[in-house]
Amino acid sequence: MIFLLIMLVSVYMLVYGALTTKCICDGKVWGIHIPPTQKQAAFKKKGKTFMIIGLIGVVISGMPLFGAWFSLLFEIPVLALLYFPVLIAVAVCAIFVCKKHAEKPELMEGANNSVLGELPFIQSAENHIENANSFIVSFEGIAFISNTNYCYAIERYENYQLGELNTADEVALVAGYFEQKYNHLFSSKADFERIPGQPGQRITSIGSGGINVAYTSGTKMQSNFRSYIFTRK
Repeated sequence: MIFLLIMLVSVYMLVYGALTTKCICDGKVWGIHIPPTQKQAAFKKKGKTFMIIGLIGVVISGMPLFGAWFSLLFEIPVLALLYFPVLIAVAVCAIFVCKKHAEKPELMEGANNSVLGELPFIQSAENHIENANSFIVSFEGIAFISNTNYCYAIERYENYQLGELNTADEVALVAGYFEQKYNHLFSSKADFERIPGQPGQRITSIGSGGINVAYTSGTKMQSNFRSYIFTRK
């Protein structure tokens, strides 16, 4: 029974910790280094610790888990059948809890993204925010949308002698400036392009040599990051 409990706790810590590594708290954009705040650094350190402990727990309890589960199956079948759905629920819970913790406003207090506010590009972009019902931070620039769903302004990085952003991390750092300064007015979320996967196909051809059958491999579903969308609360 103890190994079943260890696995539940370990999976929670592993999933929570792994997700914290995906949080963008520091980096470099347009040659400007943005370090994490003390609370962001502590959050990621805690996540890394959780991930290591969780991984060790999964490895240690992995093999004994099945023996313990089969024992439980004979003793209390209902609990045994519920165990794996509970295990999945624990992992999902870790995702939501980590996301909630990562979005805490106090993590952004004193965030160094504010150094981007000195850039002429950011200053020009901020002039459009008052009239924006939403705005989109992307690789090429920032688009501002009115409450009638009309794009009334686009500020492009290249117009201010800044290069286009190359990675999702760089876009996250720019978006982080607006999250820090305007989180009381706008909510934000990452936008992804979902490309459905295609199943493999069997191709049959009939020729002089008889019937030939060939198979084409399918493609997996792809999820490509596009931008951050800010919507007025």
